[in-house]
Order: sequence, then structure tokens, then C-alpha cells
Amino acid sequence: MTVVDGRAELIEEIRAGAEDIRIYIAAEIRKMLAIREFLDALPGYLLPDPASQGRISISLDRLKRIAAL
Repeated sequence: MTVVDGRAELIEEIRAGAEDIRIYIAAEIRKMLAIREFLDALPGYLLPDPASQGRISISLDRLKRIAAL
């Protein structure tokens, strides 16, 4: 999750990549977002402090944006 949370530029890097890779990444992220257990586990990928836990929505938004590429 740190890769997604700490990298605002990740979406643009994926968008600039090869089309087949972009399609693959987006499809895999869509699959993960469709799994309730994955979404429920997101808080466990971040540190337990309030600031880190507060970033869950940022990470989820980035994942949704990647899935939409």
C-alpha cells in the first residue's frame, strides 16, 4: 500500500506506460477492488497512527483512478 499511498505520480507513470501493461494493471486493480476482504484489509497495510489511517481514502481513491485507466 505504501507504493500507492506515497506516490501521487504513480497514476501518471502507469498512464504513460505501454498500453498492454496499463490495461493489465487496471484490470488487476479492478479485481482487487471488487473483493470485500481486500477493502476491509486496507487499514492493516498502513501504520496504526491516526495520520496514517487517515490516508486510507487517498490510497483508495488512487486505486480507483488506476482501475479506471
